[in-house]
Amino acid sequence: MVTAIYAFYNLVDAYFVGGLGESQMGAISVVYPLGQVVVGLGLLFGNGAASYISRLLGRGDKENADKVASTALYSSVSVGAAIIIISMVFLHKIAVFKFYSSQKICLIYSFAFLPIAVQYI
Repeated sequence: MVTAIYAFYNLVDAYFVGGLGESQMGAISVVYPLGQVVVGLGLLFGNGAASYISRLLGRGDKENADKVASTALYSSVSVGAAIIIISMVFLHKIAVFKFYSSQKICLIYSFAFLPIAVQYI
């Protein structure tokens, strides 16, 4: 469900930003994979923890199930935040690698769009 909501958000975003021009649309294509990685890692921790928690609760081990849930939540938030911070620090290198410096205006829009997109990841 999370990926469907995130995909819908990006579809709507692409519709409105696409009307502004090609370079602005290119900026979205630079930032979009970052969101997908963060959402994917959140699902990784969530699905793995859900499986383990259900087995623990089936055995009646509520104390360890609570610990696993807390660990999964904090791990997911920590790893997601670390990826966002690292991506913001190295956005220039990521964007240059992706566009090979051929569209400098697209890079400028990417730098402007990332802080906005990070708020909604």
